[in-house]
Amino acid sequence: MLTRKALGLLFLAAACFSTIHIARSATRCNHGWIPHGQSCYLISHDQEQWNNAESICELFGGYLAEIQNAAEYNFIQSQVNTTQKNFWVGGSDIENEGTWIWMASMTPLSYAKWEAGEPNSDHNSDENCIDIRPGKLGWNDERCYLVQNYICEGEGVERL
Repeated sequence: MLTRKALGLLFLAAACFSTIHIARSATRCNHGWIPHGQSCYLISHDQEQWNNAESICELFGGYLAEIQNAAEYNFIQSQVNTTQKNFWVGGSDIENEGTWIWMASMTPLSYAKWEAGEPNSDHNSDENCIDIRPGKLGWNDERCYLVQNYICEGEGVERL
């Protein structure tokens, strides 16, 4: 039978092991960035046109978010829902109408989560950039010159 002291030491050892395990598998991000998966995300407080948002993300060492799967979309959508603002992400068809790519990596969208009826370039209005809106079930194509919040993505550094 274990004594209280032995149980306490056992609990402490287990807590230390799980803390070390968690720390080793967690993604480290710069101050103000939020970790998710192997990336870090900066949810802007300011509003910019899409091209300015892209430049600001680059200045911070990142790029406008490139959503690769449902888990990443759900994480970003939850951030958008929390703030109740529209946010730019890194997709555009500005180079070739109807061909949507992630601009930082210049890769086609391998995962797409368009809102019903999107993309639609509403009334031929040059909606060439992707935004995400609160309470929606997918992406929207929007005019790039509108001023909105934006989400930067950057590579996280795995802790040793």
